[in-house]
Amino acid sequence: QDEQHWRVVVDYEVETLIPTIGFINGAIGVDTNIDRIAIAEISKDGNYVNSQTLVNSRLKDGSTHKRNYDIGCLVKQVINLAKEKQKGIVFENLNFKKDWTWNKKRNRIKSNFVWRKFIELLERKCIQHGIMYRKVNPAYTSVIGKVKYKNMFGITTHESAAYVIARRGLNFNEKLSVYSCEAKRVKKKVMGT
Repeated sequence: QDEQHWRVVVDYEVETLIPTIGFINGAIGVDTNIDRIAIAEISKDGNYVNSQTLVNSRLKDGSTHKRNYDIGCLVKQVINLAKEKQKGIVFENLNFKKDWTWNKKRNRIKSNFVWRKFIELLERKCIQHGIMYRKVNPAYTSVIGKVKYKNMFGITTHESAAYVIARRGLNFNEKLSVYSCEAKRVKKKVMGT
């Protein structure tokens, strides 16, 4: 810092609230992507209630400060929805390795992907507001959502992935099937996607 500017850091301890909002009424699933966050609300028996996509192009291309601000705004929207609906939040337990390749575009996308900041802030805000949360394995959520639920509910692939995430949070197992398709042809259809 110079003579005219000072940087002040305030550090304080926050009490951990006992969670008052749980999974009794259902759950809200959150699917994180490079430029959007998809949210799906389910009832306590795992049925689809509602979904929405929060698109923000600055998450991909904005400066660090703009991205941090936008992440905060998105987390606030998710927290407010959970408080309004009185439902716990389920999100992916993402753990990407930084395995760089010769593909510059892919490396840039990976380095700019703000999933870690979003997930960490969402987790902290859940604790701060007394909202229960669960992290689930993200394996095949997009594939299952796209093949099984996208056409059934008329929603986007990301919203259907958020729906699968929410169902996993309530311990519903997914058996891969395709809406209006015979069981014999499911594997062939999935392999083609």
